[in-house]
Amino acid sequence: MTSGCASPSRAVRRGDPAAPGDRPLNGVNTIHDFRYRWDAVSNLIEVTDARDAMEWPAGYRPWRQTVNHDALYRVNRIDFAYMNDAGDFGDEGDAATNWRAERTRTNRDFSTHEVGDPMHRRPAPMVSQNGHDRVNQLIYDYDWLANQTDWVDDQGVFYERAAGLLVSGNDDAGFDGDNPSTRPSALYLSTNIRPAPASATTVEVGGYVTLDYGNDGNVLRMTLHGQCQDRHPETNNPNRTCADPV
Repeated sequence: MTSGCASPSRAVRRGDPAAPGDRPLNGVNTIHDFRYRWDAVSNLIEVTDARDAMEWPAGYRPWRQTVNHDALYRVNRIDFAYMNDAGDFGDEGDAATNWRAERTRTNRDFSTHEVGDPMHRRPAPMVSQNGHDRVNQLIYDYDWLANQTDWVDDQGVFYERAAGLLVSGNDDAGFDGDNPSTRPSALYLSTNIRPAPASATTVEVGGYVTLDYGNDGNVLRMTLHGQCQDRHPETNNPNRTCADPV
């Protein structure tokens, strides 16, 4: 790692990774080469992945992140660009992948990570439908207490890439600062379900997460719903916000 002052400007790792694709990755020379740019007040404004694009298949292309900040130096947008074979960062995007597939992918010794991993991880399945491409943009917003109120991606891949609308304790309509029943900065709801259309639809409308806290402030329960559809008033539980897929 190299550094200008206190802020690093480059981080490099060289080696021989095991990864998929139509290109012989045993010929990869650099698997990690990040270069950083900072503004005059030490805000990170750009991260560039400087690997050789010709060595990497679709879904694993080098990328560049351009980071924007609001007046209080909080990150409010990140734009992504992916490198093409010519070495340019264009608007072509890159194919989406699911990291869980690495568990069963065949290595060069014909084994798999799932077999070779002594921990035998069993990750939960993806909650949302995956996007067509890797993420192209993330947008964030905050309230007056600096709680995050929005975290959205350009393709609406809930929970995997973004959390949607974020509701904290101070957003409760009955919140009383003198006698609070909820913690003002604790997250209680995360959802990307937007206002309902005029008529019900059978397509996926998003997902949501709810959190419950104990008296000591620790999370007791987190409940996640994904790929929700509009609730049918006759066939679905009337107490549910939406109908989970079968």
